[in-house]
Amino acid sequence: QADVEWVDVRLQCGGSRDMQANKRDWYQVKQELREEGVLEFPNLPYLLMRNDDSDTKEETVRLTQSGAILRFLSHKYHHPLSGNVDSNKIPFHVVDVMYEEARDLDGTLVRLSYEDGADAVRRWLSSDGLQTALQRWGEIMITTTTTTTTGGKKVG
Repeated sequence: QADVEWVDVRLQCGGSRDMQANKRDWYQVKQELREEGVLEFPNLPYLLMRNDDSDTKEETVRLTQSGAILRFLSHKYHHPLSGNVDSNKIPFHVVDVMYEEARDLDGTLVRLSYEDGADAVRRWLSSDGLQTALQRWGEIMITTTTTTTTGGKKVG
């Protein structure tokens, strides 16, 4: 945990079954973000934060795309996902695989929400499939960290 202050801003769109209103609301926000120079490539999610890196001229870090945000934050705050295999950290290839797994999960949720609505998403979120996937992700992280820190020998 990096103990970093942050603000979670969520966009409010139309009802879950009103896909056209949802798109229209987001496209309006997206256009404003681009026109005001906030983001060159507006997309969700996005990250705006004060830059304290003296090596760059930018006052604000402006990122879109989940993978870019994930990697930026893990490097910045030296999280175990930063990929340093000389310590108790998870290698980059595992970060990449886990990110792609998260994208698959996101794709499932998006598809369900647009095709079948919020009730279908709620049913899926309470299903055994989600719990099984999350449990497996946890096992992979623990196994990878243990294997990395013991020189490739699986422990336990």
